[in-house]
Amino acid sequence: MARSQRLRLSDLRRVFDLVGEVVEIGRDPTAWRTHALRGAVKLTGGRVGLSMDMCGAAPGQQPMLVDPLDIGWEGDEATRRRYYAYHEAGEIREDPAAQAYFQQIQRTPFLSAMRSQLVDDQTWYASPTVSEARR
Repeated sequence: MARSQRLRLSDLRRVFDLVGEVVEIGRDPTAWRTHALRGAVKLTGGRVGLSMDMCGAAPGQQPMLVDPLDIGWEGDEATRRRYYAYHEAGEIREDPAAQAYFQQIQRTPFLSAMRSQLVDDQTWYASPTVSEARR
């Protein structure tokens, strides 16, 4: 039987524990952001974690990264550099998921969504972003 997509109570407890740990760290933004990011990666079973704000994140515009923080690229510095080049070179303007996200946050300032909720598979896999930048 497949695992449910629903959030379990134990998952929710781990999230609340992480929030409590972050609060206890105090006002040092680098310390609490790093701890929160490491915890989020662990909770989701991810490998790489990214935390950043963007200025100018609107459809068709070139957003600028503000105070990016990343973890988990160990042994993959080329991919890390490629990720930041994707932003700096303006490739994000061609990313269908990013553009759909930017449109959505115009209506919903805080949004968490899966890529498939923003853009369909056919559009996503046909885009240069996937075939070149994200392969």
